[in-house]
Amino acid sequence: MEFVNSKRFRVNANGNSVDVWLIYRCKKCKHS
Repeated sequence: MEFVNSKRFRVNANGNSVDVWLIYRCKKCKHS
């Protein structure tokens, strides 16, 4: 169970990072 939880959290964190990067890129594109 701990392993599954850790894996799930890792995926979530990775997804958040990608979301932030995408949003930042979108903002940069709009700003340009």
